[in-house]
Amino acid sequence: MNKALLALLLMVIISLGWLSVGAPLDPVLLRKAKQEHRRNRGKLRNVRYLTIIDYRRSILEDRLYVYDLQKQETVIQSRVSHAFRSGILYPTAFSNAEGSEQSCYGSFLSGEAYQGKFGYSMRIDGLSPTNTQARKRSVVFHPGRTFSAACYMTEPEVNERLINLIKGKSLIVVYK
Repeated sequence: MNKALLALLLMVIISLGWLSVGAPLDPVLLRKAKQEHRRNRGKLRNVRYLTIIDYRRSILEDRLYVYDLQKQETVIQSRVSHAFRSGILYPTAFSNAEGSEQSCYGSFLSGEAYQGKFGYSMRIDGLSPTNTQARKRSVVFHPGRTFSAACYMTEPEVNERLINLIKGKSLIVVYK
């Protein structure tokens, strides 16, 4: 099956909500993310929430988690996109270069919310050498259901709540 046909089939599956798997947050990633949170605490204003994206899971699975550090529990668990040019089921190619249309990973700082061409969105700033160009590349969180050109798209019914919880300088950690 060619790549375009496979991508179309995956978009249909994702749009219909088929095959969504609700696996819990990996405790090893949570521990690593908490360490990263402590290292970056001086840069954070919104210290309550920690967002973790686990790109080791497929695009068909829940792989975005918002963890409430005060309550010590996951408050959002959702699917999240990766860039089409990064891979089909799993992102395997990453870039920090402008125009690459590939996903990037590492630690990010959530920015301001705004109304963009895709709806309610949020800018982010890269904190790692692997994502320093995130803002310049216009890598943002916005609503959507399939692949992106590097943005983090979440389902429309999750997007607004997600952004309202984590905007304003909270930590986002993306693992590959």
